[in-house]
Amino acid sequence: MAAFAFDLDGTICFDGQSIAPTILDALEELASNHQIIIASARHPVNIRDVVPAALFARIDIVGANGAIAYAAGVRVHRCVMAAPVARSVLQTLEAARCAYFAYGEDFVIVNSRGMHLAIARDLGRKLRPGSDRDLAGVLKVLALPDENCAEPSSQCQALDGVRIERHSDGTFDVMGADVDKALGIRALIAADTPLFAAFGNDSNDEAMLELSRHAVVVGDHPSLLRIDRRHLRSGHDQTERIATTIRHLNIESSAVPGKTGAGVPPQQRQP
Repeated sequence: MAAFAFDLDGTICFDGQSIAPTILDALEELASNHQIIIASARHPVNIRDVVPAALFARIDIVGANGAIAYAAGVRVHRCVMAAPVARSVLQTLEAARCAYFAYGEDFVIVNSRGMHLAIARDLGRKLRPGSDRDLAGVLKVLALPDENCAEPSSQCQALDGVRIERHSDGTFDVMGADVDKALGIRALIAADTPLFAAFGNDSNDEAMLELSRHAVVVGDHPSLLRIDRRHLRSGHDQTERIATTIRHLNIESSAVPGKTGAGVPPQQRQP
């Protein structure tokens, strides 16, 4: 059994709401024989919104850019910010007049500037409201700046103990300095075997792609081209090319002797 890792938004999901149908078909075929890991910047409850229940029950999850991981529905990895670091991040964003969501495993802390956004995203239905008492459990902070903010990403970048991941929509994530998707993936695969293949489209996928035997870059992000081994450029038939590449790698992985990535065998899993 081989291990395959996929970023979500911009890699296999292009509308923010669902996996492209042609890609979903290829993933369902892949899940019959191999371990699938969805590795996303999203919180796991938001990954669930995009992945159909039947497939979600058969995959492993890396969420919050690698800060948390689940195998067969059981948490196997969690890397939180130190409480003083989390407090500094939230104070910095507040001073910059920036809305934020500070995510923990089962909670989200939302400031007053972000409350209308939290309501629009229905976060209250998915996670309990967090407070200062939860700062020791913060996995990541999603900052949602607008035109009234005072350069919050630069201010957060200057803090000790954090790493920044910027997104194309102007938002950015703040995580612990050592957190990346490869960290979460390593908790899900055998230590002595590589990740067989990884698909990603953004700078937060770099560590995951470098970890894999077959790195597949989706789209045209310049920071990923230096590690690209297979490049699926943007275009009208991109989803079909992604699905075809998944199927080709599925076949190729079956020809590799011995283990090429290990984890919980494909079976019906608890969401």
